[in-house]
Amino acid sequence: MCELQDNETWISKHPQPITWVLSGCKNIITQSWNKVMQLIEVLNTSDYYLSHRPNRPKFEIAQYVSSHNFSVPHRFSDIEDALKSPIKDYPIFILRSEHPQDYDGRSGDLPSWEIHRKNDNTFEIFFEGLRKYIPWNGINNIIRSYNEELKKVCITTGLNPEQVSYSIWEYIPWDNYAVVADTWVSKRYHIYEKKQSTGNLYKVLDINTDEPIIPLYKELISRYERIRNLERFDSRNCPIMEFQYWSPHNDEKDIYFLQYLRTRDQAVSDWKLERPMELGEIKARFIRGIVTHPDGIIVPFDTKQLRLYPDMREFCEPQQHNEGYAFSSLTAGSSRRNNTLNDSIEYIVQGYKTVCMIIDHASEFMAKGDIWKILQDHAGRSFIHKPEISIAIDEYDGNILFHWLNNKKQSYVRIISDGSTAYLKRVDAITV
Repeated sequence: MCELQDNETWISKHPQPITWVLSGCKNIITQSWNKVMQLIEVLNTSDYYLSHRPNRPKFEIAQYVSSHNFSVPHRFSDIEDALKSPIKDYPIFILRSEHPQDYDGRSGDLPSWEIHRKNDNTFEIFFEGLRKYIPWNGINNIIRSYNEELKKVCITTGLNPEQVSYSIWEYIPWDNYAVVADTWVSKRYHIYEKKQSTGNLYKVLDINTDEPIIPLYKELISRYERIRNLERFDSRNCPIMEFQYWSPHNDEKDIYFLQYLRTRDQAVSDWKLERPMELGEIKARFIRGIVTHPDGIIVPFDTKQLRLYPDMREFCEPQQHNEGYAFSSLTAGSSRRNNTLNDSIEYIVQGYKTVCMIIDHASEFMAKGDIWKILQDHAGRSFIHKPEISIAIDEYDGNILFHWLNNKKQSYVRIISDGSTAYLKRVDAITV
């Protein structure tokens, strides 16, 4: 009895360890639940690659797409095969990272390297993150260094380093495109364009309207749908599909398939939000996702680490999943230069039901209304397409919704959205 009383006294004086234990248990339960949901998804899906996971998703899926007469850059069996090819035909190779999670997991964690062939024994390596060339002699040194870099990044970002590998591709220059079908609005497509001549562009196209669509976009959407409906893919899913648009040997331009990344299954809703805003509501700057009930849903947002000027170390700590997560555009923009931060954003957008980005004044000036200029690349596309609901608001509205930025309180937000328009309102926790 005395021993029990001593334990109760110790617990009352040291509540923090008990909180740690409970928090740890909650994390384990959440992770286990996510694994169960992934298993259910595999059992319910017709997607071949979820039940037969490839070790090298980029390479193996490219082989499959190529077998159906779609243009794909040339893939080499190994580095010796690549070096046998004439330099004039293949002056640049791409070392593309491969990991089993690449098909339906995080994006942009692992680097790709360009090998520029100067002659049979001299090469220049372009590191995508460093933006500079480093001359190296000897292909074996290059391959060994690339393997070491992949394993190092895997350890940093929590991926299994024993499963990482690479594939060797022909380099295709010119313009890069990504196409994504909208999960909630039928016949709506998101186009991401990176042109050498004009820079980056993000467009949302509704093809069942009278608005004219340029022939290239029509062909990209057509190719996207034909690949999406191949037998091994689940046509209900709205993947991020990446293409390169190029004219080899000055012939007519062609569209080359590069990558297939699963996002969410399509669940079209046809209701419209047409009423005026009520007192206390704000209109989202950007919305992708629908709330099927016209009265909306109330989402508790985790704002404990919300900062307009974030501490990167704090942001990169493991998060406890809740219904919603809010972060700043400065954090998002910094992910292009920080693998660990990119990994954190990927973790958030795949784990939270609703993700809200607050656009600070500086980012707003830079973006001039184009949200993809803030995010760009894999992190931007993941933010828009992987959560059930993706929202962007400006800094002023962020202060309204989230009890003034830089505090550590949880915020409850009512969300009403038809996929094109969204009204948000801060509510009391008591109403939940």
